[in-house]
Parts: sequence; C-alpha cells; structure tokens
Amino acid sequence: MQPTVWDPVARHWYFFIDHRGPDPVYNVRAICSVIGSHVPDIRLEYEEVDAQPMLGPMARGQFPLDAPDPNHGYYEAAFAYHGGTAVEDLLIEMIGGKVTIASKVIDKSPKSNKGILLQCKDKGFPKDVGIEQNAPSCWPGFVARDGSKY
Repeated sequence: MQPTVWDPVARHWYFFIDHRGPDPVYNVRAICSVIGSHVPDIRLEYEEVDAQPMLGPMARGQFPLDAPDPNHGYYEAAFAYHGGTAVEDLLIEMIGGKVTIASKVIDKSPKSNKGILLQCKDKGFPKDVGIEQNAPSCWPGFVARDGSKY
C-alpha cells in the first residue's frame, strides 16, 4: 500500500495497492486500517494483481483512508492471496512541512521463511518505529530489503 496524495479538504490520504514481486498474485483480499482511530476499515478485492500492469499500479484505482491527524498517520494493511499472506505497517509523519514515511512489509505465510519483504524509512523519520536504523529511504520508490529496486 503506497500513499499518493493528501487531500486537506476531505482530510484523508489516497493510497493504491502496488505489487513488486516477480509474478502476479491471484484472489487478493486486503483490509486497510487506520490504527488508533475509529475510522472504518477499507476492504479491497482483486482477481489478479500483476507485478507490472500495463497501465501502471495506480490503474487498480486509488482509495481514500481518513486521517484523524494529518501530521501523524499509522496505517496497517493485511493481504491474503492465493498462496500466502502479508502484513504492512505504514507510518506517515509531517516533519518540518515535509512528508516522511516508514514502512515494513512482512510475509506471514505459514510455510514461508521470507520474513521481511520490504523495510524503508525516510531521512528524518523518528527513530523509534521498529524499523532498522540503516533502512533505505522510502522515496523515490519503495526499495527491496537487499537494496535493489523491486
């Protein structure tokens, strides 16, 4: 799940689902939540999520999640798909008027030993969020754990 734009009038972030693995995944169900608030969860379903869709990942459509505090956001997404599950923690902080992000995606599939699939943290992000100190920056794009682009 990646943020795209903050809407100050509606007071929510727009997100989209992006898949960067080598192969498509099928029968994808996602539950996206705003942690620590009463904002209703967003539930999404896709027959297929391709790693390289012809029109780009945003072609799947953006979806809004309300943000009770535009300066601090903690989001969680749980993904279930044919063959596995994954969980993402996504934190957004406004620091000095600049958006900074930290994210960790963990493979939760019962028979997998992949563990952390993605971990990134923008420069200046608070250090106490459970993400490695030397994690690569999230922008301009999320980066794989081994430092290579997806």
